[in-house]
Amino acid sequence: MATENSQLIIPNAQEPTKPLTMITIHNSIKLTPTNYLSWKTQMEAILIGYDLQKFIDGSHPAPPTTITTNNVVSTNPAYQTWLHQDNILFGALIGTLSSTLVPLITQSKTSYEAWQILANTYARPSRGHIKQLKDHLKNITKGSQSIKTRADELAALGKPLDQEDLIEKVLEGLDENYQSIIDAVNGRDSTISFDELHEKLINKELSLRNKISPSPLPASAHATNVRFTPWSVTNRTPRLPGSTSAPTQGIIRNSPTNTRDNRSPARPFLGRCQWCSTQGHVVSRCPFFRQQFPQVQPPSRPGNSSQSRPPAPWQAQANVTTTIPPNTTWLLDSGASHHVTTDLHNLTLHSPFDGTNEIMIGDGSGLPISHTGSTSLTTPSHSFTLSNVLCVPTMKRNLISISQFCKSNNTSIEFLPSSFHVKDLHTGAILLQGRTKDGVYEWPLSTTQSRPLIAFSSVKTTLS
Repeated sequence: MATENSQLIIPNAQEPTKPLTMITIHNSIKLTPTNYLSWKTQMEAILIGYDLQKFIDGSHPAPPTTITTNNVVSTNPAYQTWLHQDNILFGALIGTLSSTLVPLITQSKTSYEAWQILANTYARPSRGHIKQLKDHLKNITKGSQSIKTRADELAALGKPLDQEDLIEKVLEGLDENYQSIIDAVNGRDSTISFDELHEKLINKELSLRNKISPSPLPASAHATNVRFTPWSVTNRTPRLPGSTSAPTQGIIRNSPTNTRDNRSPARPFLGRCQWCSTQGHVVSRCPFFRQQFPQVQPPSRPGNSSQSRPPAPWQAQANVTTTIPPNTTWLLDSGASHHVTTDLHNLTLHSPFDGTNEIMIGDGSGLPISHTGSTSLTTPSHSFTLSNVLCVPTMKRNLISISQFCKSNNTSIEFLPSSFHVKDLHTGAILLQGRTKDGVYEWPLSTTQSRPLIAFSSVKTTLS
């Protein structure tokens, strides 16, 4: 009965008492141009465990190829044993290299020669490479999520970044939303660890996301399920049913008949629009909502009435009763200076745009910007960041600025006649593949989003 260890032993016909060792390396670190020290530490530990480190450190060179016995020259069995074992080791080394590095050792004859080539190439990192990584750290801002990656690369090159310098780079890249954390870290007597800082930033980001995420427009169809009684109405406009914000100009109350009209001074509206989150108006008066959905008519303002009329039955009218399909398609645009989305719901974090700038399109006209923010495009294996996204409700399509995308995600994009590849800028590995559609390069959809129902109701009332 074969044991698990016997599967690692290969019979040796030349020297039966010295079987060959088969090396099995699973889930190993693949050698890249930036992780040599990590790879070397792993490989040395494995080879010491197999008692094969002598093949790569030069302490066990090849024995003579032939031996002479009684003036007869014959093949040296020890050399054949050494050659077979060295070739097994050489094959295992190739299996731990990334595909782009294999050509470096194709001219090697032994595992020792291959090991020396790799050590001479990557164990002594060039000054230019180290300077490039440090320069990259200076330009990193929140959203790129690459500070820790660059710091790890420097450590792998034998030039680890000091813990305080790493934390300082992180704090420099944060915006004013994280000022409380910046002040807390700077006010400490002892240096905070990077892991602790990372945890605090993650919690703060979740808090910000929950705080400023837009609330969906409420559907007012539930009003049809209410059993109605006669109403009295002040001479003001009712708020949207289901809205949690204050009324725009007045209030409707359910009350018995023959009640007097109670008037009160008008107050400024302090609530926020459910569509654009701007304070001072509701969705029925939102200019951005009207631009994007001109076919939707807001409820009309009830007119003044000074004479009593018989109570009229309550009437409800829904202007929009179908789900509005979201615009989740993104096109790659080499001529765009910024990312642009038509739908505010595509942004994970956003805030109203206070400036007067506009988006200039091909015919020379300008389109208003309602918000700025950020989002991410997620695939099963990667997440790509889109920073400084402009929300322009009157745009027809969502656009990805190729230059901004490549800078934020440290990638390059290769365009082919019918497809495109997003590649890692340093390793050249393909991170995503997309195809053309209707003559344009379209980002592949990963998920489908839905939009809540949007409806307005108008109430016909009379004075009792």
